[in-house]
Amino acid sequence: MQNYNFVNFGEGFGSTTANDIDELNKALEAGAGYAGAPTALTGGGALQVESLDSSLKSVTYEMKHLKLWPMIDKDQAFNTIEEYNRTDAYGDQGRGFIREGALPRSEDASYTRQIQRVRFIGVTRELTHVYTLVRNAHGDAIAREIRNGTMRILEIVERALVWGRSHYASSSGVFDGSDAAILDDDTAWEGLDKQIRKGNTDASAKAKAFTGYGVEEDVIRDIRGDVMDSDLLEDAARVVGENLGIPSVMLLDTKAHSDLGRQFFPKERINPMGVAQGKAGFVLQSFVAAAGEFQLMSSVFMRPKRTPAAPLAGIAAPAAPTLTVAVDALSKFTAADAGTYTYRASAITEAGEGAVSPVSAAQAVAAGERANVAIAGVAGAIAYAVYRSPLGSATGHEFIGYVAPAAVGGNATMRDLNHKLPGLSQAYLLTKDAEVLRFKQLAPLMKMDLAVVATAYRWMQLLYGTPIVYAPRKNFLIENIGRAA
Repeated sequence: MQNYNFVNFGEGFGSTTANDIDELNKALEAGAGYAGAPTALTGGGALQVESLDSSLKSVTYEMKHLKLWPMIDKDQAFNTIEEYNRTDAYGDQGRGFIREGALPRSEDASYTRQIQRVRFIGVTRELTHVYTLVRNAHGDAIAREIRNGTMRILEIVERALVWGRSHYASSSGVFDGSDAAILDDDTAWEGLDKQIRKGNTDASAKAKAFTGYGVEEDVIRDIRGDVMDSDLLEDAARVVGENLGIPSVMLLDTKAHSDLGRQFFPKERINPMGVAQGKAGFVLQSFVAAAGEFQLMSSVFMRPKRTPAAPLAGIAAPAAPTLTVAVDALSKFTAADAGTYTYRASAITEAGEGAVSPVSAAQAVAAGERANVAIAGVAGAIAYAVYRSPLGSATGHEFIGYVAPAAVGGNATMRDLNHKLPGLSQAYLLTKDAEVLRFKQLAPLMKMDLAVVATAYRWMQLLYGTPIVYAPRKNFLIENIGRAA
């Protein structure tokens, strides 16, 4: 210890003079950074170099979270209107048997022409020239923004592949994929949901050879807030098989997948054979049905819309909706649903969703009735999103659907028949075959530079295309999937 010139070392632990304390307080400290501007740093803190991780951390989605876009087959489109032909019969269902030497009946196949419109997705990105010159913590700034723009487009695509132009209530209040319920000003393409709903009742989408042979079941199943179970999976696959499809993959919300998997948790108090010691739980990755084995693929992008989006500036909120009721044979309000409800609405323009309206007055709805939700017009609105409260509440409103005005910016009235339960999800059992489902690209994802008119670089990132469900009844839609506590 003689090598260290400690003052008063022998006087005991912590013992020193006041003068020594003053000298110690003059030592420079690193400190713990700063909460204000860099000019707030003093002493040793002013000499420090900031330590910033060179990799950019993400709290949003990545490519691995996209499920439907990587899975769907892609093909070239050659016009803004993509046409295709369907054949629904090879003949007219005559008996076919003839007498010896007789001339068989003349028969023709049955064909129909169908179309889908190519739609256009795009974002604009901009960086100042100065920003490209300064030292950047995360690599080339333009390259990073190109990647960000690409991910933004893929986010739009992943959701729109399922829900493009969907959740519109028709004039009668049902969600049947009716074109009459949607203004042409809605520039989104038709997603799987809408095309399956339209095809459910489209005569040209049904195989005439099996008319009268038990294939007229709906390919839409409303489970009214129940949790999915194995019986439902078996039934969905059977209906797909009876419509000459081959069930390949079920696309569903992560919560619905989790609730389904929990039903298969081992209930034994002993370790089941084949399960490693210390492990528990079960993930249902595929299901073997009579019609064939299919995968279950949950996706974060399948989460249902529940509450209003962050409002875009410049889109006015509608006034509080006004409510009336009427008896309706299509109503799904039962005695258990009878009571008072309140509603809110927001305007949807070509840019996006605006602020949500004030809460409506409470309205009592009885079993067998519908609620007429009248919404005053908002300039530029091509649709209105409608949110309904839980029974007997004036808060906690969740999404039940869109309704379109007769003209842009006009008034609209949604007929709430309780067909779509607030905030619940859908699942889709798909026949993953290029002859059933395909994405037609007029132009794949591309970058288009804009003219330099200021000291900034601007460019667009674009994708032109549309999904086509050639045979909608070879798929199955499960709606109003409940959420287990």
